[in-house]
Amino acid sequence: MNRLVRRIVFIGAVIIVILLVVLYFASRKMLQEVELRLNQGMELARIQVEQAQSSQYGIQRFEYLPFQCSGLMDYKCKSEKITLYMDDFTTNQHDVHETIQFRNFTLSSEDIKSKNRLSFKVKTDIEYPTGNRFFGDSAKEPLIAFFNYSTDAFLPNQLECEQDYLYKVDEDVSHTITANTQCNFISQMFDTHLEVVNLFAPNIERAHIIGILYEIAMAMNGDSDKEELQAQNIPHELDSLKLTIQPKQSFQDFLAHNEKLTMEQKNTLKTQFEANLSLMKLVGKPFLASYVGSTSSILMQGISDLMQNGIKEFDMQLTLKNPPNFQPLKTLKNMNIREWLTYLNTNYTITINTTQQ
Repeated sequence: MNRLVRRIVFIGAVIIVILLVVLYFASRKMLQEVELRLNQGMELARIQVEQAQSSQYGIQRFEYLPFQCSGLMDYKCKSEKITLYMDDFTTNQHDVHETIQFRNFTLSSEDIKSKNRLSFKVKTDIEYPTGNRFFGDSAKEPLIAFFNYSTDAFLPNQLECEQDYLYKVDEDVSHTITANTQCNFISQMFDTHLEVVNLFAPNIERAHIIGILYEIAMAMNGDSDKEELQAQNIPHELDSLKLTIQPKQSFQDFLAHNEKLTMEQKNTLKTQFEANLSLMKLVGKPFLASYVGSTSSILMQGISDLMQNGIKEFDMQLTLKNPPNFQPLKTLKNMNIREWLTYLNTNYTITINTTQQ
């Protein structure tokens, strides 16, 4: 009897080892496929940006070090550096130089084993190598000098995002994917948190969410001729958006400790800052009032208090009023600022709150 038990345990252990080996090599094959597809997508995007007009994407070109992926069931892919090149519109020659660098850009995926859920995390450090050149000659203009010497203080130098995809069948619109995105932007001046919930209804049926996202990726990579799976053609709706900003210091305090500016430049900037805030409230309130009503006054005052570190937190939230009205993403992309404001005011409830110090 003991011998039989030992044999059963031994055979069971052998089966487990075999399954683990098979799982490992199957996972390695999937990992290689993920890495291959990711770098193919990056290369295709690089070519498209290079061949397109700069105004289409806002950049002239970008370079990247290939992603390298690791993991067994959940994957982590990392590129040491991604660099965006933009033209300097302040020069006659429109010189092209590296404007933004993403360092240690890491993309990790979770819940691969889940049928209806998939999660991604993005984490990167951000640098602005030529920020002191992008705004032109600062010898005579204090405001340009301020931007040249302070770009990395206002713009985020760290970015962390989590994106969660949930695949479900809705009563009205089948095969809906809910994309819940949460991002933290960290800079010297502000901590900014952004939460966005998007709804997508791709015209495709698959048992697993990975199969759906894979077909969309295939179409975007040019491996499929299904126009309806191109990102701009997939029916889409913004369900909600929440923006939270927490100031770390006031503009006045930032100027006082800025060693890159002269005292004369600081005094000029203080005067300009106060005048620009007054002008912003004077012009901004009536302009926005026709779109968001009395909310415009709260919004302008909140932004003013935010810049002066007069509040602890500024919070703005947009919530869809009615059931989703899916339409292609390209429809929204082609709107100008007035059309966007009208659209948001018509379709969303806008709530603004501030937390006092």
